Amino acid sequence: MQKFQNRVLQCINKYNPDMIYFDDTVLPFYGATTNPNDQYSLNILQHYYNHSASQHDGVPQVVVTGKILEERHKQAMLWDVERGIPDRCQELPWQTCTCIGGWHYSKSEGDNNQYKPAEQVIRMLVDIVSKNGNLLLSIPVRGNGSIDNNEKRIVAGIKAWMDINGESIYGTRPWKVYGEGPLFDSANPLNAQGFNEGINYSAEDVRYVVRHDTVFATIMCWPSRSDFTFESLGKISPYYAGQVKSVRLLGYGEVGFEQSVDGLQVILPSTKPNEIAPVFAIAFDPDAANSLSLGEVIEFYEQKVNELAEQASNNTGKPNAMKVAAFLQQINDAKSLLAGSEEEQAATIARLHSAYTILKQNGFNPAGTPDEVGKTDVTLDYLIERSLRGIRAPDYGDDSQAVHCQYTHEQVCR
Repeated sequence: MQKFQNRVLQCINKYNPDMIYFDDTVLPFYGATTNPNDQYSLNILQHYYNHSASQHDGVPQVVVTGKILEERHKQAMLWDVERGIPDRCQELPWQTCTCIGGWHYSKSEGDNNQYKPAEQVIRMLVDIVSKNGNLLLSIPVRGNGSIDNNEKRIVAGIKAWMDINGESIYGTRPWKVYGEGPLFDSANPLNAQGFNEGINYSAEDVRYVVRHDTVFATIMCWPSRSDFTFESLGKISPYYAGQVKSVRLLGYGEVGFEQSVDGLQVILPSTKPNEIAPVFAIAFDPDAANSLSLGEVIEFYEQKVNELAEQASNNTGKPNAMKVAAFLQQINDAKSLLAGSEEEQAATIARLHSAYTILKQNGFNPAGTPDEVGKTDVTLDYLIERSLRGIRAPDYGDDSQAVHCQYTHEQVCR
């Protein structure tokens, strides 16, 4: 341990490294000795920071990484996650270390192209950065220091995306919320020091970052449709950041958009500037407020609840009339606090946002649920409605009687 300490101290003094990567739980020899005088790894840490501070006007400019850190350790070191990504944004900066293949070069992997493709690397990078992390990516090299042609192709694919979208990565910081979509609330626990990569991102998953006054929104895969809605940028979103002034697709230019109650809808061009993931730079009107008053929130929610009330019925998939009415009552109750304190109004806004989120999740009729008012034989109605969704023409032997399949769902119900 003494010899190891001295070698690392010599490395620091001679080469002034910007980062020391320890492939250890916390620090080398952590927990290996109960003697309080054995402070070898702490001596390294202390000397490294002091050495850097002496060269930078008293402010250390170096990084030390460690794995499986407790919260107290993260105050002094950078948490490194091996081949994995936390499923939530982290308050303090952290890092993923991973490799496109094995940690050491394998001729079999190279010959059979068993590497992470550029698409997977980029989507991991976007996810990591949105959660306040950094990606340390290894490209395994042959014994002579070269990389194979498959690795060159992957590196070129990473570079092609970064050349267009680098401004959404470098110098950015986490936004109010790191993302939205199917994976946003899902749990993906780490295994020991990490090992939970291989996430299956979809065209519904979004990741956000911010730099200065610009929010960058990345859709993790290209959607197949011609438009996309970012719910977190809607006028009644708890993350509302102001009136959107312009939307620019990186590598393409400005695109059409509409900011509504439920989100920011952007138009996707037919020409793709890259094949991996589109990134939108969203700028806000500096003269407009970047938050909503309680009165404005109530107004927007009233508009939305009126739309839902018009659609409400007992049919499968339609807004549930009783749940819509209950949300309307919460809106009306909120009006009594329009003259309340800032704290009361802020708490009321938060309650309305939470109630609307619950309504979106649970406020629509699933198939086979009973009619609360007891006036409709909904079981039969739901069975008919669900069977019509996948209706196929019976085999009559000719096409003369198959025309009924061209009727719409509503026509058949009538």
